[in-house]
Amino acid sequence: MATMSDKDFAALYDKYYDRIHGFIGARVRDTWHADDLTQDTFLQARQRMGTLRDIGKIKPWLFRIAYNTCQDHYRGANARPGIVIPLEGETSITDPHRPEKWLEQQQMCSCVQKHIQLLPDAYRTVLWLYDVLGFTHREIGEVLEIDAGNVKVRLHRARKKMKAILEENCRFERDERNVFVCVPEEAS
Repeated sequence: MATMSDKDFAALYDKYYDRIHGFIGARVRDTWHADDLTQDTFLQARQRMGTLRDIGKIKPWLFRIAYNTCQDHYRGANARPGIVIPLEGETSITDPHRPEKWLEQQQMCSCVQKHIQLLPDAYRTVLWLYDVLGFTHREIGEVLEIDAGNVKVRLHRARKKMKAILEENCRFERDERNVFVCVPEEAS
């Protein structure tokens, strides 16, 4: 059983807050709820710290608590979870000095946001954990309580389904840099 001082827990909070908040925010699609549920996650983690058997597995343990907190939220709200990329206030990975790149990124984000909602929750969650947060198959398995083989299968199916959704609803073109870009059908 793991024990942790207040100072160590504060360091853990600082290290994981943004990632937990981003994960929750992507599921609940509301910054206010994301703030509250993130705080609930860390309160539960602090209360349950004694149940953590291996301090080396703290990251998937925390995300499991966050995942369950979101599930509890939806059971109470009868709402459908979804992913919004990026959350309000998140920084862009595109160079801010090149506004055309920023606009292109925002358009692509909007297209993906719209269509990712068509994926089942299990697929959206696996995509988010792997592609956005960079979890390993094993870590995702620990969060979702499935084995790494099932994570690989879900990830493959999620990508295949997402590709089919995008192909059905968007057209792809090569831009002036010879890079594929998605153009929503309604924009063409």
